[in-house]
Amino acid sequence: MEFCGARSTPPPCPLGRGAKGRDPPEVKGARPVDVRELESLVAVVDKGTISRAGAFLGLSQPAVSKHIAKLEEELGVSLLVRGHGRSVLTPEGKIVYGHAQAMLEIQRRVRRDIAEAGSAVTGLVRIAASSIPGNYLLPPRLARFREEYPGTEVEVLVSHTRQALGDLVERRVDVAVVGSERFLPGVDMVPFFTDEVVLVVSPQDPLARRPALSLEEAARALRVGRTEGSGTQIFVEEAFKARGVALPRPPLRFDHASAVVGAVAAGGGPGIVSRQALPQGEDVVAIPLDPRIDRVFFLAHGALEFRAVALLVDFLLRETKGENGR
Repeated sequence: MEFCGARSTPPPCPLGRGAKGRDPPEVKGARPVDVRELESLVAVVDKGTISRAGAFLGLSQPAVSKHIAKLEEELGVSLLVRGHGRSVLTPEGKIVYGHAQAMLEIQRRVRRDIAEAGSAVTGLVRIAASSIPGNYLLPPRLARFREEYPGTEVEVLVSHTRQALGDLVERRVDVAVVGSERFLPGVDMVPFFTDEVVLVVSPQDPLARRPALSLEEAARALRVGRTEGSGTQIFVEEAFKARGVALPRPPLRFDHASAVVGAVAAGGGPGIVSRQALPQGEDVVAIPLDPRIDRVFFLAHGALEFRAVALLVDFLLRETKGENGR
């Protein structure tokens, strides 16, 4: 016999009924919840919409919707209120979301601990980088890192500073190497490499014999440069402006530093580039600016929870110590 309430002589309740005489809710979810369903829920909440969650997870929108629907069916509650702008959690959804985050974190830690259980360093490290570090600074250093830790894999995605840092904050990558410092919650930004900005000319250009050029002379001579929105172009324009020199828009513009150098070498006129972008050989001549303009690149990372990521960050900082500006 089951009793209800807290009276001294409790009246009997029908077997299996609650204190108020209602049937308890049916317990659903006989099979374990699929972790993919939890990933979809967390992604929808974090990204705001099912379509953006699908893009983040690499799934179609119908697949994400199906995951959410199955999760709601298994738990017997509605988890999301679909609106025109964003999908919002219901009160029950907030509970499930919190537990889903914790469960996914446990899964991630289990995988990390298993990967690090052996003596050899293994695992994939993903790096997002703006063009100069991605195309020039990182390749030789990452090749040496792989020689030292052959069990690792490294993947580099080259974009621009804003995209690279966005990928880091969204945890699509483990490390970002960018050309400007930003203050982001949970992100450490460490000075990584200091590079010099120079004017480049063809060997036949009369300016090639000059030991240095003033900023005013460089601005008047400029004919080739980067496209608008380029991190290098923005930095150079701001650096000249801070010293009281307006930098004109060059008539020939490219999206990549190597194309700027190629155009200069072919006789397109002087251009301004990072010294790191200069090829070996005599195709172009680099002329220092007076006063010198240096650009600092930063290595950004979150919590260094994975052994391979921590070792890579330490390796890169050790590799560049003493090399800056070369």
